[in-house]
Amino acid sequence: MTISLKLLFEEIYQAKDEDDLRSHLAPKIGEYFVGKRSGIFFFDQLQLCAEPLSCC
Repeated sequence: MTISLKLLFEEIYQAKDEDDLRSHLAPKIGEYFVGKRSGIFFFDQLQLCAEPLSCC
């Protein structure tokens, strides 16, 4: 079964909450990108650092 990117965006739009995204959409994202492992990451779950990271 081939899944289209348009279908993925439609399902994102129709999702009720994050749990709905994780349970129904994550496997389809893995199928679309032919990934062995797939998941969804939400940037609002990042913990902000008190100090900026130094380069080098």
